[in-house]
Amino acid sequence: MATVRATISPGLWAAGSLPSLGRQGLASLATAYLNQAAGVWGDSAIAAFSVVNRITFMAFSALLGFGQGFQPVCGFHYGAGLYGRVKQAFWFCVKASFLLLCAMALVGLLFAGPLVAAFRDSDAQLIEIGARALRCQALSFPLLGWITMANMTLQTARKTRQATIVAISRQGIVFIPVLFIATRLWGLWGVILAQPLSDLFSFFLSIPLARGFLRSLNQPPAQTS
Repeated sequence: MATVRATISPGLWAAGSLPSLGRQGLASLATAYLNQAAGVWGDSAIAAFSVVNRITFMAFSALLGFGQGFQPVCGFHYGAGLYGRVKQAFWFCVKASFLLLCAMALVGLLFAGPLVAAFRDSDAQLIEIGARALRCQALSFPLLGWITMANMTLQTARKTRQATIVAISRQGIVFIPVLFIATRLWGLWGVILAQPLSDLFSFFLSIPLARGFLRSLNQPPAQTS
């Protein structure tokens, strides 16, 4: 019986997997570093940031699912050379995610205390720190739509270098230095502000990368003989 062997191009594997690998790997490292930084203020501070991360992850998971639904649409039209539809889908998703995240940000700002207390209502210090952190984090929610859609678009189009930079910026190459500097400047407030500041810097970092790709879509697709 003949043996059928499936081969995967290393370039194809890198284009699809490297950004996700970088994102997940550095996210784990960032979480460990965050716990270490928060540990100076006791177990309640560590638990508070863990609760905020869980709440934030629920919002980010919805956004990630929305972006993953966008990827097949982007990939099909990009592969077919229908660049106008790629841009149309991209901007639709950016606008829709912005509105969704604004609503989530409003909920986080108005109900930060009850949301944190729902996880542990017996620790007043945890609720106080967690509520402050969640309100600050909520302020950066609307930026996540652009960051995520830029990452998804670049990854789908196999712009591996740009996609990896965007993927690892928010909880890696930007977050870790910001956390290190902010904690030494502002103490506990530095830990609280590290993620929102990282989101802001990642947003500005992703703008030229995504806009450069979108401008390249104005060129006509290459003709094949």
